[in-house]
Amino acid sequence: MLISPASNCSAEITITTVTEIHHIRPRNLGGTNDFSNLISLPKSFHQTIVTPWFSGY
Repeated sequence: MLISPASNCSAEITITTVTEIHHIRPRNLGGTNDFSNLISLPKSFHQTIVTPWFSGY
């Protein structure tokens, strides 16, 4: 997303969220790399919530 700070300013600020790709069905449980099995998640959420949950599953 690009945001112009002021109508008379030519500078643009780019806002991005760092994401990681998550396998909905893990590959070690029969999941594939097909797009239908992938979802983009915010990196902080993926590393702190999703990955530890799957590691203990």
